[in-house]
Amino acid sequence: MRILDRALEILSDGQWHSQVELSRRLGLNKTKQLLLFNFLINYNFCDAKLNSLKAREDFITFFKSLEGNGE
Repeated sequence: MRILDRALEILSDGQWHSQVELSRRLGLNKTKQLLLFNFLINYNFCDAKLNSLKAREDFITFFKSLEGNGE
């Protein structure tokens, strides 16, 4: 879960992040990179374009509401 948590935290800024950047920051090999990216896209956490990911606005709103909850 730590990798997923870190990925979601990075993506929660609402900016586009390249696969290379995310893989480097998360320390992922190619297989884990593809698994993570497919998961994030298939479950509508992120939009994708040209080997980059960006968190969806509805996800960012949800994620930030969890952070502010304090529980």
